[in-house]
Amino acid sequence: MRVLLDTNVIIDAVASREPWNVNAEKIILFVSEEKMEAVISASAVTDIYYICNKILNDDLKTREVIKTLFNIFTISDVKKKDLQDALNLDIADFEDALICTLASRCKADYIITRNQKDFVNSAVPVISPKDFIDKFLK
Repeated sequence: MRVLLDTNVIIDAVASREPWNVNAEKIILFVSEEKMEAVISASAVTDIYYICNKILNDDLKTREVIKTLFNIFTISDVKKKDLQDALNLDIADFEDALICTLASRCKADYIITRNQKDFVNSAVPVISPKDFIDKFLK
């Protein structure tokens, strides 16, 4: 199975944002054990870096976090066509539209996010971390 993780799931785990961190950490552990493939957007990496560095207030630790993510996840590049396709989707938030476009191109089975309502028109099924765990990891 291949999933695309929304930025909020990664941040929940890395920043230990309660109560969401528990499910996010379970998913990341499952991926790190190579039981499924998870993709994150290359464009999300800069957001993850910025937010983590703000929370950790330590550039070296933040860089280690990013290096760890590179070892665990498949990083999907963002192409011009992805950006153009995202503009044409009926999704208000451009970043969420881009996630949908990447999920389709990467042939993801699911997009895992806490913000399901933002992905109503996604061609790829959207599922919360909790529902994903209940459905596939128990």
